Amino acid sequence: MATFTFPLIKLQMFFLIFLRVTAIMMSIPVFDSKTIPVIFKAGLAFSISIMLFPLIKIDEIPNFSNIITFGIGIVGEIMFGLIIGMFVRMIFAGIQLAGQLAGYQMGLAIANVLDPATSGQFPIISQIYNLIAMLIFITINAHHWFLRAIKESFTLVPPLGFQFSSSQGRNQRKAFFNSS
Repeated sequence: MATFTFPLIKLQMFFLIFLRVTAIMMSIPVFDSKTIPVIFKAGLAFSISIMLFPLIKIDEIPNFSNIITFGIGIVGEIMFGLIIGMFVRMIFAGIQLAGQLAGYQMGLAIANVLDPATSGQFPIISQIYNLIAMLIFITINAHHWFLRAIKESFTLVPPLGFQFSSSQGRNQRKAFFNSS
């Protein structure tokens, strides 16, 4: 009988990575649809987390002796993942707004179509723009860029490194732009 032993600190770090990836995956426009089963979303987030875990180099592993510190870390990872997902969502919302404006100018704003993902009604031109944007997103392999960006998010802000500090943001921006 084979037994596997995992250090508790590694399991906790994997859990933090899984939470950030799950928050990102649940909030981006492609996977927030009601038509995609939750078990598929969770499985995809879990498999991405498994692939990322060995790639993420953590210099110092924090001590999780206190449950409150770990709970704050969990909330921070979820918030950071949601922030990343919301930035991607804003890009697609801008494209949808451009479609609504174009439909209004063409006189097609009155013809709406029901979007099953959001249960809202949007102009036809807006839906066409959104579908074309999704196709371009996949055609230019932007989903690969997105996976790279998830990995880089752990380089820029390691697990439990999310803080609301202006000096930290300034230092990270300097480091990011100097490395490019």
